[in-house]
Amino acid sequence: MAKVRMRNRISAILLSSDKPLTCQAIHERYPGRNLPNTRAITGVLQSYPEFLEVGSVTVPRKSGPGHMPASLWTHIDHALLSSMEEE
Repeated sequence: MAKVRMRNRISAILLSSDKPLTCQAIHERYPGRNLPNTRAITGVLQSYPEFLEVGSVTVPRKSGPGHMPASLWTHIDHALLSSMEEE
């Protein structure tokens, strides 16, 4: 049940954005108290076909100097989202 709720919340975040988002950007916009880590968000994005990887960007590393690549994600299927989650 929690994975379905996480999928719906990630879908709502991506559908409300005008541009593709990285996992870190989704993590920052995630609502509620039970905030998943970026690894869990990445797992959900890779598990469901309605999420589409559309490119990559370079972002600064958190744990040291330098940069690392980050994937950009978008949502392609509006029909799977309930009206309550979309609001």
